[in-house]
Amino acid sequence: MEKQQALALIERLSVQEFGLFPASLCAMIREKRAAEKLICALNNADTDGPLLTLLTRKPQAVFGGMALAADALGAEEKELYLPEYAANLEEALRAETQAAGITLRVGLVDVRENENNLICHIVTMANLGEKLQGKYVEGVYVSVNGGTLLKLPGETKLSSLAENVRAVQIGYALYSPEALEMTLAQAHPENGVIRAFTAEDCVIDAVQKQLFACKKQSCGKCVFCREGINQLEFLHREIIQGRGKAEALPLAQEIGQAMGFSCVCSLGLHAAELALSALKTVPAEYEAHIRHHNCPAHICKAFQKVYVIPQRCTGCTACMAACPADAMDGAKGYIHVVADFLCTRCGACIPACPESAIVKTAGAAPKLPDRMMRVGRFKGASGACGL
Repeated sequence: MEKQQALALIERLSVQEFGLFPASLCAMIREKRAAEKLICALNNADTDGPLLTLLTRKPQAVFGGMALAADALGAEEKELYLPEYAANLEEALRAETQAAGITLRVGLVDVRENENNLICHIVTMANLGEKLQGKYVEGVYVSVNGGTLLKLPGETKLSSLAENVRAVQIGYALYSPEALEMTLAQAHPENGVIRAFTAEDCVIDAVQKQLFACKKQSCGKCVFCREGINQLEFLHREIIQGRGKAEALPLAQEIGQAMGFSCVCSLGLHAAELALSALKTVPAEYEAHIRHHNCPAHICKAFQKVYVIPQRCTGCTACMAACPADAMDGAKGYIHVVADFLCTRCGACIPACPESAIVKTAGAAPKLPDRMMRVGRFKGASGACGL
């Protein structure tokens, strides 16, 4: 299709860019008159990837949208980027992308290298393709708690998708429960992610895991992104492993703020946004971990203790055989004791004990034997408090 004809068609279809900077696709194309490539990708910050489902569910819409946008741009080259964690899709999509004249690449989009090219989100191209096919239905793509990607009406209240939460992640940031009063259109989850945190979830543990995913995905070329994500992930890992310090929180905030105006692409920007929003939304949870050495959700193993109730132990050695870390001390006929520095808190010993003598607790353990002692000779209190 001729360039002007394609541009006029896109203007008539009235498509908005879905990515980080929502704008008229037509206006974006006009702004990139010298572009040599059309690039289609997720945001670099997207480590969850529910929106990749569109490549297998609606490939012809995505590829048709790319073809029309490239015609309007006057670009000879079309590139589709897959994140490294979705590299397995490369083989599945190769035949279709080759037929559509699209080059498949795996990795992050180098924003600096492609500053003169047009970078569009996969959702933008899917919407354009569906409008071209006459199949477009208004709505917002969303995956709740890692579930199936759905397209729901924009007026859907978040409260209908999640309840009894103490924090909610919308896109790349955490919010207090009041955010559930927003509609999907207002929330606009940029990666399609809604994640509800209940009393059974540790927010800090979840943030550390997401920061670690960002760390793995980082290309490492930008100092603020590379070092910033490393530091934020390390500080959160120290907290969930019981080594967190109160003075680290202002440092994490300072690092996040510096990343916010120094990182080039969305990976560093949104990793910082995640950490900063968590610090703001659940300060009591950080305090519980750091000051009180307690994980309110009982998720973080550093704050758990496994011990043997001496009065119940018969010295059968079943727990010693079951322990993968060789953390049980004892012998036949002797009360067994957990070597705390070796114990991984996996809990494999608990069901192995025929006397139900082994307990995992988030509180303090009672007085326990401090030396090898025969079964039945320990005179301490017999109380037990398990998870």
